[in-house]
Amino acid sequence: MWDHIFGFVMEMYRRGPESVTAAVIGVLLGALMMWQLQRRAAKADAELATLKLGRAREIELELTRQLELSRELELKAREAGRRLINEGTLKDAEIFEQRLQRQRAERLAASRKRHLRDLSVQIRQVVDTDGRIWESDVPGDVPRFVPRSDRRATIVAVINLKGGVGKTTLSANLSGTFAARGESVLAVDLDFQHSLSDLCFTEQQRDELLRHGCLIDRLFEAGGRTTSHLPQWMARVGDSALRVVVADEGLETAEERVRAAWLLKESGIDARFLLRAAIHTPAVADEVDWIFLDCPPRLTTAAVNALCAADYVLIPTILDAVSSNAVPRLLQWLTRLKHKDRLCPQLELLGVLANKTHQLKQLTAMEATRWDSLQGQCSPKWPVPIHFFEQFVPSKVDFARAAAEARFAIDQSDDIRARFLDLADEIRNRVPQLCKSAT
Repeated sequence: MWDHIFGFVMEMYRRGPESVTAAVIGVLLGALMMWQLQRRAAKADAELATLKLGRAREIELELTRQLELSRELELKAREAGRRLINEGTLKDAEIFEQRLQRQRAERLAASRKRHLRDLSVQIRQVVDTDGRIWESDVPGDVPRFVPRSDRRATIVAVINLKGGVGKTTLSANLSGTFAARGESVLAVDLDFQHSLSDLCFTEQQRDELLRHGCLIDRLFEAGGRTTSHLPQWMARVGDSALRVVVADEGLETAEERVRAAWLLKESGIDARFLLRAAIHTPAVADEVDWIFLDCPPRLTTAAVNALCAADYVLIPTILDAVSSNAVPRLLQWLTRLKHKDRLCPQLELLGVLANKTHQLKQLTAMEATRWDSLQGQCSPKWPVPIHFFEQFVPSKVDFARAAAEARFAIDQSDDIRARFLDLADEIRNRVPQLCKSAT
């Protein structure tokens, strides 16, 4: 373009001074017109973005309404089922009628859930979720990140944006291992698929927690108005030193809702810092030694909240091509959030862990090759040397058997217990001893 402009001005110069003056004026007028066109285009883009967010808000409101109906129907179905079990003296006609009511409620609840999934897909199509959406400037009034030296708890986010790498199993058994040593542990389920909740509690126990509103969904549903309630939602696992905040399917809707309100500036609450406000308080951070945040394999509101609240991030991966390739991409995104956007400047990398390996005692030749290759791929993506854990977690049938019984594999296998004890020691050695001593 500039070559054409230069040629045009030289041609006018050859024609005389008056032509040159006219040419310069023409170029300036052209530049002014281009600037105006660019401003109009930017304004149009902004208006289009506003329209998209408005549409997302409409979908989110419908999603919330459908979720409330779905929860009500599901609770009715479960209550009807319990009455069938507990009231064995009912007449046959009454039993038959209750069974029909339960079946109708279950069909309606399933239909509502399908509708919820469809609406969630629509929201993700309307609002860009490639990570850029979270990179807005951080205002000055966000909840304070309490330094580790001023609190007791060490906070670890367990995350990988590739699903199926065993994050939840790792989070559960690590939490159980530290608790078995007598340390106080809190685990928070941040995935609406609630796999961690299912591992820690039976269905009846989860229903009871849901009935009393003891779940992480409420933190996001209330848009920050319930941050002080988190200690009330911490449910103890048996008689251990482990407590868990559970999640259910409603978390997905709550996340979409608070995110839309933040993007549309409908409230003064920054949706990225709700969890920090809840756990960086003496009632939580001074009552436990460890907090493990089990993150979903997606860039959800809850996942970003975990990163903004955590001291460390732990990345488990399977040593196959697809899973391993996801680790450098995650590190690149974390680097951008930490250094460029200053969203979580305090976040440090605890390390990368090989999970679900084929053998107990050593990696296979193929896994070892992939492990070495992964270290080379990851190093340029993080500004300081990365720790690749010496310990690795094998894939054993004990994990699946324990999950089916809502138990931890460390309680059913001596080999797994020993491996997690060694892993806990390696983690402890990685974490500087700066936390406030327990009183």
